[in-house]
Amino acid sequence: SLGLAHFVWITPLQCILCTGLIWELIEVNGFCALAALTLLGILQAWLSLKMGPPRAKRAGLINRRLALTSEIVENIHSVKAYGWEEVMETIIKNIRQDEMTLTRKIGSLRYFYSASYFFSAILVIISAIVPHAISNGIILRRIFTTASYCVVLRMTLTRQLPGSIQMWYDTLGLVQKIEDFLLKEEYKVMDYSLTTVGLEMINVSASWDE
Repeated sequence: SLGLAHFVWITPLQCILCTGLIWELIEVNGFCALAALTLLGILQAWLSLKMGPPRAKRAGLINRRLALTSEIVENIHSVKAYGWEEVMETIIKNIRQDEMTLTRKIGSLRYFYSASYFFSAILVIISAIVPHAISNGIILRRIFTTASYCVVLRMTLTRQLPGSIQMWYDTLGLVQKIEDFLLKEEYKVMDYSLTTVGLEMINVSASWDE
C-alpha cells in the first residue's frame, strides 16, 4: 500500500530517536542492537528486490499460458484435425513447469524474508541485552524498556522499510510499463466499406509451400 512509502524517510528518524533512548539505558550496547537490525533490514530489502523480477516473469508466463490455452480451445477443431494435441500439451506443460520453478523460488525467498523477522528478536537479545546484563548486572527496568524500544526498531527495519523499498520498486516498474505503452506508435484502423472490391499491397513479400 502507499502508506508504506513514507517509511523510506520515517525509518532514519525512528532509528535516531530509538537509538538515543536505548543509549540512555544500555549505553554503547544500543549501537550493537542497531547494527544487528540494520544488517537484517538490508538483507530483507535485498530479498524483496530479488523477488521482483521472478514475480514479473511468472506473471508473464501465466498470461502466456492462459492466452495459449484460450487460443487452443477456440481452435480445437483444427487441433484435432491435424493431431496437434500432444504438441500443444507439451508446450503448455513446459510453460507450467517454468512457472512452478519461479513459484518455488519466490516461495523460498519469502520464507527467508519472514524467518529473518522472527529471528530478529533473538538477534537483539544476543547482540545487546545479554552483553549489557553480563557487564552491568540484570536490571529488569532497563532490560524490558530496552526490549520495548527494540521492538519498534525491529518492526521498522525488518518489516516496514523492506516493504516500502519493494513498494517503490514495483511502482517504478509499473510506471515504466505504462510509459512504454503510452509511447508506442498508434495504428490507424483500416476503414472497411461494402463497396471495396480490391486491396492494393505495396512492398509486400510472401511465400508458400505447394
